[in-house]
Amino acid sequence: FCLATVPVLLLMWGAVFSGIAWGAEQAAADGFVGVPWGAGRPQVASIMKERGFKLVTGKVKDLYDAEVYRGTFADQPADLYFNYNRRDFFDSGWALLLNYQGQGIEVALSGYNSIMPLFKSKYGACDKEMAGEEVSLCHWDTVPAKKGPGSGVVEIKVQGGRVPDFLYNQKLHGVWIQYRYRSTDDI
Repeated sequence: FCLATVPVLLLMWGAVFSGIAWGAEQAAADGFVGVPWGAGRPQVASIMKERGFKLVTGKVKDLYDAEVYRGTFADQPADLYFNYNRRDFFDSGWALLLNYQGQGIEVALSGYNSIMPLFKSKYGACDKEMAGEEVSLCHWDTVPAKKGPGSGVVEIKVQGGRVPDFLYNQKLHGVWIQYRYRSTDDI
């Protein structure tokens, strides 16, 4: 072993571990369950059909304009809401995880706690986090969006506890995940 090789080994070691740090960067949210931001209704319908998701309803009561598909989110059964802006482009997606819906507060908070490691490993620490007896919430304000209609960021919220039920208008407990694309072109 030659002392002259020590600086080379240290340089190589530093490069390896700096690569690990680069890999730990916050992931981009290029869309929602494989649907890119800004997709029109026909493209959303095509992608959902291709993935085997079923349309539950084409218009959701009490929402401006959303379609609901039944499928999976993070390998869990979910109702997936696709919201559209005034130009009829997809700009917001929600997932209500069916395994935890309507099962009571303890099950809802347990579901929230079980899915949070996935989100934190992908997007890093929350920008805002709240935990109480009836609700837990984690919020990321500006997750980068590499694809979409112009430049933008995505807000992501994961909530466990009381969640809305837009399909049947019941007040339920569950796990609600929300992604919302915001253009930064006009800022």
